[in-house]
Amino acid sequence: MASEGEWARWRGDMRSSARGVENSAANIEQSSARAAAASDRTAENSARTARASEDTARSARSAATASWVSAGFAAVSAIQNARAARAAEEQTAITQSMAAQEQTHQFAMWRQTEEGKQYVAWRNQAIPLAQLLRDRQTQWQLAWAQAIGNAQDSVSAQELEHMKPHTVQVRSGRLKRLFTNEGVAG
Repeated sequence: MASEGEWARWRGDMRSSARGVENSAANIEQSSARAAAASDRTAENSARTARASEDTARSARSAATASWVSAGFAAVSAIQNARAARAAEEQTAITQSMAAQEQTHQFAMWRQTEEGKQYVAWRNQAIPLAQLLRDRQTQWQLAWAQAIGNAQDSVSAQELEHMKPHTVQVRSGRLKRLFTNEGVAG
């Protein structure tokens, strides 16, 4: 059997072990409490993050919706502006057409007055005269073109060479062209 000293030591060891177990249990309890608190904080942070993510998603959906609605309003506005522009163009064309019709009507009414009858008589005589003047102008221009061409053809090559250094002395544009190579029909 064990001696009294051994029993005392054994009891001391047991008490020491019990205190160690109690201390370990207390440490485990404290660690568990700390872990639970940390877990609670983590859960709170996760919940906050989830709420923030949800708010962000809601804001993004709201912004997307606002953008979509804004684009819709812009499209409707563009369509309305195009319609208004077409309507304005049509109204302008109608107004111009009506103004032309009104002028034609007023001219027709004026021709029935004494002055209008005199104008119609004068116009009937003036039309052939105007055509005669246009024909004479054309004949005159053709005659001048032919005369100038004949004058250019009559200038000899020797005369042209002689006048080349003296083109500055010739002041008239027509004469200058006459005595330079550009004006000579070749």
